[in-house]
Amino acid sequence: MRFLLAIAVISLQSCVSISALNDGCTVYVEQNLHETKANHFSNFPDALRSVETGATVCFKQGIYETINIQNIDGGNDKITITAIPGDIVTIKGKNFRGSGVKISKSKNIIIRNMAITGGLYGIYVKSSSNIELIENRISNVGQEGIIIKAGPFSKTYREFTIKNNKISDTGITNGQYGEGIYIGDGKGEQNGTISNVRIFQNTIDNASNEAIDIKVNSTNIEIVENILINTNLLFNGAITIGTANRKGVDSHIIVSKNLIYNVSNRSGYRPIGIAIGHGNVEVSENYIVDQSGNFVGICLYTTFANESANRVVVKGNNVLTQGSNLVKNCGDGGTGVNKTANLHVLD
Repeated sequence: MRFLLAIAVISLQSCVSISALNDGCTVYVEQNLHETKANHFSNFPDALRSVETGATVCFKQGIYETINIQNIDGGNDKITITAIPGDIVTIKGKNFRGSGVKISKSKNIIIRNMAITGGLYGIYVKSSSNIELIENRISNVGQEGIIIKAGPFSKTYREFTIKNNKISDTGITNGQYGEGIYIGDGKGEQNGTISNVRIFQNTIDNASNEAIDIKVNSTNIEIVENILINTNLLFNGAITIGTANRKGVDSHIIVSKNLIYNVSNRSGYRPIGIAIGHGNVEVSENYIVDQSGNFVGICLYTTFANESANRVVVKGNNVLTQGSNLVKNCGDGGTGVNKTANLHVLD
């Protein structure tokens, strides 16, 4: 366990690695561009309009305004938006408003190796598919670090990869919505579905509510090898799966090999490592460490309203605490629902 904690500390103190792009940059976005240069643009919209599938739009070093991608199809080979390898590119919002990067009604887009700060959201994705968010650094945002929503349309949006991002200091202006990574829609009238989401190897430090929050209209989710440190909850757990008063979709979710360390709850409720209230969920080989006496490592709510999505398998987890490793009934979370999980403990 000491070795795992050392890895976590090193991860927080180091920068995200920069991977050289095999095919280089197709076009460049450059500040203070005073002359006409082939494939160089002074603003992002003009650069994006100039490229086709497989292109890489590279930002040169500097501080830039927010990025808006709407009604764009990057094609089978996708369009990548990134910093030039070795350059530090910061997308800076103003007064905790708007999104550092907003993607709406688009598909086949990669956002890679950008520093994003100062907006209400870090990266906001809505009604989009085939999106990759890789090796970004998101910090000091008003609410969520990364948020992916379906929206009010009865459609399924598929294929999202969230990998090797470093997210810190969320919820600066509104801690109730300070999730590190938020997948799905919390309101019942939002009836689309988010499917096939891979959340791998991210580091989330100092989230002001759930570090990872999965809503009941989300399915086929993998949450693997993430490091979650210093989560300051208002409610639920550092990882929360679907606590709601509505049925939700037939969700299938894997939560495996994550490190959760140091969880608090500023509302006075017991802090929780992993809270589950919906879905067919496998919780395996996680390391959960918190020495407070009222801490709960894994907690199941009674909000399993969908009887086709209520099988929870718990196996091989390591919970180090003076509190409780597993609580089978954490109550209804204020929802009024009294449907328990079909629990299988295989330890």
